[in-house]
Amino acid sequence: MSSLFVSVTITPCAPMARVEGVIKKMTIGYSNTMQHCHKTNNQILTQPSIPMSNYGLDNETGDLIIRTDDIIGSATSMEGIQFSMDQKSLTRYRVIQLLGQGTFGQVVKCIDLSTNKYVAIKVLKNKPAYFKQSLIEVTVLHFLNDYYDKSPHSRILKMLDYFMYYGHICIVTEMLGLDLYELMRRNRNHGFSIQTIRKFVQQILRALLVLSKGNIVHCDIKPENVLLVGQTSKVKLIDFGSACFENYTLYSYIQSRHYRAPEIVLGLPYSCAIDMWSVGCMTAEFFLGYPLFGATSEYNLLFKMIEMLGTPPIEMLERGTKTHKFFYNEEGTYLFKEQFEYEYENNCKIPPNKSYFKYKTLKELISLNQMRVSNAEPVSADNVRDSLYDFLKRCLAYDPKERLTPDQALNHPFITDRPLEEYILPPRLYPYVEYGKTVTLEQDEFINIMLKEIPELRYIRGCYNTQQYFKIYKTALDHGHVVNILADSPLRGTITPPSLSSVFIPLPDPSLDYVHRQQALPRHFLATSVKVDQPTSRFQTPVKTESKEETGTGLLKSNPRRIVPILHDDKKKGVSLPTSLESSPGKTTSCGSKLHKLMKMEEKIEKEREKQLEKERKKEEKQRKKEEKKAGKAHSRGSSKEQSIERTEEKPKNLITSTKITRNSSNINLTGSFKDIYSIGNVHDGTINEVTLAVPKRSDSMGSIKKKKWGFSFFHREKKDKKDSASQQDSFNSHDSEM
Repeated sequence: MSSLFVSVTITPCAPMARVEGVIKKMTIGYSNTMQHCHKTNNQILTQPSIPMSNYGLDNETGDLIIRTDDIIGSATSMEGIQFSMDQKSLTRYRVIQLLGQGTFGQVVKCIDLSTNKYVAIKVLKNKPAYFKQSLIEVTVLHFLNDYYDKSPHSRILKMLDYFMYYGHICIVTEMLGLDLYELMRRNRNHGFSIQTIRKFVQQILRALLVLSKGNIVHCDIKPENVLLVGQTSKVKLIDFGSACFENYTLYSYIQSRHYRAPEIVLGLPYSCAIDMWSVGCMTAEFFLGYPLFGATSEYNLLFKMIEMLGTPPIEMLERGTKTHKFFYNEEGTYLFKEQFEYEYENNCKIPPNKSYFKYKTLKELISLNQMRVSNAEPVSADNVRDSLYDFLKRCLAYDPKERLTPDQALNHPFITDRPLEEYILPPRLYPYVEYGKTVTLEQDEFINIMLKEIPELRYIRGCYNTQQYFKIYKTALDHGHVVNILADSPLRGTITPPSLSSVFIPLPDPSLDYVHRQQALPRHFLATSVKVDQPTSRFQTPVKTESKEETGTGLLKSNPRRIVPILHDDKKKGVSLPTSLESSPGKTTSCGSKLHKLMKMEEKIEKEREKQLEKERKKEEKQRKKEEKKAGKAHSRGSSKEQSIERTEEKPKNLITSTKITRNSSNINLTGSFKDIYSIGNVHDGTINEVTLAVPKRSDSMGSIKKKKWGFSFFHREKKDKKDSASQQDSFNSHDSEM
């Protein structure tokens, strides 16, 4: 009987007897039970799950702590909708499960609450290096999906959305199936049939053909980054987190070790040819079931390459920056180092070599290994082996100039299933070029372009935060420029690929859009502008104002603060600001209603711009008055009997005495005193045509400060002299009284 009883330890909980009401008792009891079981309603998916930074949202590695049923998207982000791909609608995604976690971040499976479709969201780490690299990934997917491959049969991952979420870049893509590595593992690493290999390799080559067209290097081709589309045999290429452009390669340590090209190992410039080396390694792995170069270290990788394919060409060894790590140079002859020599020189211990095959050369592996060939093959098994060996030999050529390109590989007999004897190597579709690091736009030119789009950049000093960097990057991307992420500032220059200019469609010019809207308006509502410059505060771009004019039957009453562009002579000067003309209420059509909405939006923009200009003007005027007040105090303190003589100062010729501005048609009469506020030009009989703000220079303010300090010290010295003279006079008077 004693074995039937179980000892129970009761942990102290909240005092239930003091809580009134059944619902409250059940609520507190449930929370105590969940705390006792160390569980929560929403299971934490991220590991480690202890919050360490970013206001308790990130863990120690910079990953966002994600739970099931979390709602992420532009609707729940701190940054808002303006830091997302679709800036017209809010997005919400509910987290379902974790798909994977790595050095870059984590991938979660979500459901889009607006379409009820499954999507995959890649959440990058909240670190500067991952943040900038994720922008390159967004750029590459944007170029590939929108410019280079719009086909519905594309073999490249489709990006649906991207947004910022509490400092993390989140990339939303379509949901795919298993990767080819997992498929081989489930196949017990026996290798695929020739027909299956041909299907997979052909689709991968089609994806690489699009990348080579856009001068894009994937830098991480491997079976884990090729995913099945649902339950079909179609595959798509994913994970562009390491991608870069041929004209400006970013990093030198790239690619997974088993699929790394020899130019990366030896430290040579690289191009899209390194992806074709990876395709050759993958094709051999699909046939053999194991990696062709399953190396344990970079030294072991080069050892297996030499054992399988022979020594690299002398030209490559002479140009390589890391050749001395692996080879001895004895009078032009390069000798590969032994393992103990490499370990001694580099002060390291590398794992021993692992051999997965009993055959050493590539020819023996292809000709003597088992092969599954279907009966429907039009050629014999020996011809299939010969074409496969020829395909691998051309893909695994040491020299990248001699390596197959994607367009040449697609026409190879192994892919087209034709006899090898009829094959003639076609010419390259795109010539081989080693760009190095080429900047497409210099700093000054790029800054001028960005200041036109984001004028507030001129007021930013120091480093840019993530939101400012994202805004600059996205604005440049919308205008066909790629920011150099390796530079210390996003305005150092651009690294746009040269092929983008042939496919990029620029955004419509707002000035041209204004001209089309003006032509659609009634004739009596077309206003002419007068060349009168208003004070532009710190903005040095001249702003034009419209005037009163009676034309036809309508009378246009202009606002002196309204901003309109010049459509006549000043169009050549590049002055194009949005207008805010009202449409005719008498003639309302569908086109007119759209124009009316556009004009209302432009009026809001103009009001915000006017507020900013007025705020800057008031700020400068307040600062000027403060400096004048300080200078006046210093001057009054420093006055003495010798400096009491009035000095008449000559009035500058370029200043006006005025307190009122009156405008009559195209002329402005100025009267009063403006001193140090406005400077004028083209004065004729008391009227002027241009008024510009005279901003005080830094040297003037510094001079006033020095003057203030001198007057303060002089004032104290004068006061001390007065005290001394008064004491002497008192002593003389007392002496006279004694006498």
